[in-house]
Amino acid sequence: MAVSTESIQRWGEGGHGIPTSLQEFLDDRGMGSVQPRPAVDLAQVAVRASRIPAEELGALTGVYDDLTRLRCSGGFSFIDLCNRRWPGRELPVVDVVLLPRSHDEVRAILDLAAAQQWAVVPFGGGTSVVDGVDVTDRLTVGVAFWQMNTVRQLDPESGEVLVQAGITGPELERWLQARGFTWGHLPQSWERATVGGYAATRSSGQASTGYGRADATVTKMRVATPRGDFLLGKAPATAAGPDLQQVFLGSEGSFGVITEVGLRVRPLPEKKVYEGMLFSTFDAGVRAFQQLAQDRVNADVMRLSDADESAVNLAGSGLSGLKKRAFDRYTALRKVDGGCLAILGWEGPKDVVTARRGHAHKVFRRFGGVGLGSSVGRSWEKSRFAGPYLRDDLLDAGYLVETLETANEWSRLKGTYDAVHAALRGALGLCLIGTHLSHIYPTGASLYFTVITPLADDPVAQWKAAKVAATDALVATDATITHHHSVGRDHAPWLSAEIGESGVELLQVIKAHLDPDGLMNPGVLGLG
Repeated sequence: MAVSTESIQRWGEGGHGIPTSLQEFLDDRGMGSVQPRPAVDLAQVAVRASRIPAEELGALTGVYDDLTRLRCSGGFSFIDLCNRRWPGRELPVVDVVLLPRSHDEVRAILDLAAAQQWAVVPFGGGTSVVDGVDVTDRLTVGVAFWQMNTVRQLDPESGEVLVQAGITGPELERWLQARGFTWGHLPQSWERATVGGYAATRSSGQASTGYGRADATVTKMRVATPRGDFLLGKAPATAAGPDLQQVFLGSEGSFGVITEVGLRVRPLPEKKVYEGMLFSTFDAGVRAFQQLAQDRVNADVMRLSDADESAVNLAGSGLSGLKKRAFDRYTALRKVDGGCLAILGWEGPKDVVTARRGHAHKVFRRFGGVGLGSSVGRSWEKSRFAGPYLRDDLLDAGYLVETLETANEWSRLKGTYDAVHAALRGALGLCLIGTHLSHIYPTGASLYFTVITPLADDPVAQWKAAKVAATDALVATDATITHHHSVGRDHAPWLSAEIGESGVELLQVIKAHLDPDGLMNPGVLGLG
């Protein structure tokens, strides 16, 4: 896999600029006057020299160029991007990058690392936004899975596919769809992230309400740890003691390396409908979603934006001229102008989709929902992965852009929403906070917050203060500290508030058994 400057400092190549509608929105909020801050030339950035000579690798072949080592030494959080865009120091990076092609080669890497006492940082797509990929002062090898991207087998009768952990979402979907199947896991990171990364972080996708979270679709798993290998997953379900797959799902490379994953897949849907709905208030939309979830007739995609996020989304939906004026008249007449946009996605057999939609629309009308048709839904579907590219342009223009997420029970969601908004405004002052509800469950849902504010002189300190305030608010309202971004190092200080001191001690015991020398991705989950 070729590594370019663009792939390290930006999500994608080439900037498209900030949409006029968004710039006008920021201007109206008093945030239009900012100082552009483009990325520095990485060729002039000091990168720590490798401390592991090639002869110490034995039969293994390592990659030593600075760009590749830098690429495998961080994720795509705002702070990761600050470090690569505007570094003020020599950047610590892995000493060498190793590119295994099989489980056995990963096994050999871990054996050599144990003998040499090298730290090991597994690297998939590098899309972590919680400092899940980092380097300490220890001698460190990065293990990148770019050559472990093949499909081992598909069992069409059972609906199971076995893949190497380095395969990306687009690679897997192309392979599956050519054979009449889909995995259906489509997070914002889909274009870069790997299946192994999804499993290691318990990822959720935009259609997870219908298709299930990544970890819920895992049927089998092969793992290499410093202590030994594990081959897990037998039969559709088992009562043979605690499920050891759960030890490695969400472990973020702290116990070992996931090398192969079995996944539940589904036949390609006969019918797909994506549509828009508008509610007069966020609370009305939340109550409608709650009712649908408890009726057990969810859509596959259920996404409800608050008023600020809706204003930006609708402005960028392609409506203009006569269509925009007609839309404004329609929503004013239906008394939902300035309201909250919902996106619903339905997939499956034609008659089932029709029946589910029919029930849902009855529920939505009860809560004042007004249908916007399929054009808004298709517009969202077309641009569903555009967020990280827009962040590139906003960073260039001089804005801080970052996200955080959580989940809570229906009865506590409003308290969490209000507390996080207050915490972010208290820490950042003037800012735009767009929030949406997604990942719907019978008992609750996820809240996802996107923050935009002008960059301060020290943007790293600026965001750290906001993140601490917001995470404290999550804990205070009994919300989870992370619904799908995982723990990494960013959330580790609050992990005991979620799972208790005894829970943290149990993780430390597991770590000590599987990784007695503390070699595996040191620091994630707060473990050495």
